[in-house]
Amino acid sequence: MSGSQEGARTRAFVIGPIGDRDAPSGGAAQIAYENGLESFERIIVPACSGLDIDAFRSDHIFKGGEIPEQVFRQIRDAQIVIADLTDANPNVM
Repeated sequence: MSGSQEGARTRAFVIGPIGDRDAPSGGAAQIAYENGLESFERIIVPACSGLDIDAFRSDHIFKGGEIPEQVFRQIRDAQIVIADLTDANPNVM
């Protein structure tokens, strides 16, 4: 293992319902956001942390550019991809 990789934690890209944080309260997009975030924070992150894996979602990508291209790049390059298929969300498929 090279010196730059020693101690580096594995990263997992998590695909799941994102919704819209700023959508009207009680609307479908707001509920999807809250449910997706809750699943991520209460289930996925703790499970990954216990295995020394850093989990992150597409809304944690802060680079300029096309979102679909960035998501594709993360899927292609991630060491692990976790897909939350809750409610058969088309964004995940």
